[in-house]
Amino acid sequence: MNDTPGQPELPLRAAIEQDSDIVLLEPEKDHAVAAVRGQLLIGEHELGDHGFASILRELAEQVAVKHPDHPEGDARRERHEHEEVGLWSLRTDESLVEVVARLRAASKRGHRARISPNHVLVPCPPHWCPAEPPKRTEETVELPAYACDAVAVDVVVIDAGWVDVPLLTARGGIEVVTPSSWRTATGGASVAASASVVPGGSGPLPAIAGHATFIVGQIAARCPNARILVVNHPDPWADEWSVAASLARFGGARADRVPDVVSCGFATATLDDRPSYPFAHALGQVAPTTAVVSPAGNQSSFAPHWPAALKRVIGVGAFDESAGNAIAEFSNRGTWVDCAVGGKDVVSTFVEGEWIPQDADPRVEVEFTEFASWSGTSFSTPRFTAAVAARLAKARANGVASNGRRIAHKLAAGLATDVVIGSDLELGTKLELP
Repeated sequence: MNDTPGQPELPLRAAIEQDSDIVLLEPEKDHAVAAVRGQLLIGEHELGDHGFASILRELAEQVAVKHPDHPEGDARRERHEHEEVGLWSLRTDESLVEVVARLRAASKRGHRARISPNHVLVPCPPHWCPAEPPKRTEETVELPAYACDAVAVDVVVIDAGWVDVPLLTARGGIEVVTPSSWRTATGGASVAASASVVPGGSGPLPAIAGHATFIVGQIAARCPNARILVVNHPDPWADEWSVAASLARFGGARADRVPDVVSCGFATATLDDRPSYPFAHALGQVAPTTAVVSPAGNQSSFAPHWPAALKRVIGVGAFDESAGNAIAEFSNRGTWVDCAVGGKDVVSTFVEGEWIPQDADPRVEVEFTEFASWSGTSFSTPRFTAAVAARLAKARANGVASNGRRIAHKLAAGLATDVVIGSDLELGTKLELP
């Protein structure tokens, strides 16, 4: 391949240079767009065009018709409405960007062609960590026990970097599953980036270790009724195809337990700023009553980030509560952002030990307690998720008919006036949430 990493911010550049599977697609842009090297995502309906299919097979070979985790459809109508997204591997030495442009030009769908790279998603690039490294804090957060004898609200957290910690184990009501990734489909082994992290340990923190732990702690602290399923992607670079499949499988109408809220911890920019059709495809299978929430991302960019920018999703930006609720310097922004919550120096559960945090400068060990302070839209988002879950639990306890999606849209639209503190052209509704 002749794709060459450009000059993004150093943490992402260094990480890409250490991983031959990843390529930076648009180095000239002020926001990072990365993908799995040599991989294409193709919608099955494209293959009905024999001329296009012939060109495609000259350039690539199909690795998988659909993701291993993608739920099976039963009805013919359902299969027609929700076309499968296949994974293809390039045969040529052309750059991924050039091949995608050639194939889009060859498709009869034109600008609607379901052809894209398999974009890389970290929890809000360009950093391994969100907006900055986690910091030591003396603050603590109360984690009430899971209220299993009360009204349960099902919350799915799709994220990475889960580490079991005693506080969340004692809380209860939390289940963790490990989904498949593109490596599964290609016969490779997933990399469990946080598997070696044990509370009380020391040394460098690998990848995004502690990220999902921090997010789940926020939800657990704010909603005792939340029954939480953590879908923990094990690879340090989660990919668009795999995370979208998790959304369809664990947020879909055919899930074992249809969730009330899905909180996705990822945000990614795409080649040419095109909407992510793998996420759009997955959202078509999410239960209609389920709220889907996602961070806007941390690149200080106006470029749409996905899945937050899709209309079915509530995209959450961040403001700085310590700076008069001004937009947080790191937060993405634009008309596609639905609402914003405080995301600067949020306190939640972390991994106790003497760790060297990712992106820390200088690279020195920090002694963490069971809590940390961290900043990013990844952490404004679970505050919104928890507010939806808590309000739904209250409604159910009072016998009021409602659902997660209805409550989420009411909050984001500013109709819950008890928490609205303003509105911003770049952030949408500003919400004061616990």
